[in-house]
Amino acid sequence: MVHHDASSSIVLTYKKKMLLSSSNLDSNGVPQELWSLIGGKKMDTQSPERTINRRIKFLTNLELENIRLLSKPGKNDKDKYYYHSELTDHDVNFMERREGQRLEFYTLEELDNIILSSTTKLFVEENRDTVEELLAQ
Repeated sequence: MVHHDASSSIVLTYKKKMLLSSSNLDSNGVPQELWSLIGGKKMDTQSPERTINRRIKFLTNLELENIRLLSKPGKNDKDKYYYHSELTDHDVNFMERREGQRLEFYTLEELDNIILSSTTKLFVEENRDTVEELLAQ
């Protein structure tokens, strides 16, 4: 299947923290410390919502129903959809990590001390108020 430029990412929150993902190793076997929101590129026949559900299932083995749209593509993030879902205790207890994948929760303040992917960093910088609101819930 051919991929489009459109992609989706999701801000998953739990107890005032945001879930980020990192691969243990890059394609050359070098340990990674680059953290990003869970997301993926849209397949030809997939809606942005289906794209994000597919990636959540693939990386965490969770099927979330309470996903809401945060923002549609903007001027700096062409063809990028952002979603939000608040994880429950049940979700966190039954979340599985795909082999070679790291999943960690971070507070907004902790985000300043880790290396974020360019798209995650841009989203957090441009939407800091929204992220603060989501993490305050």
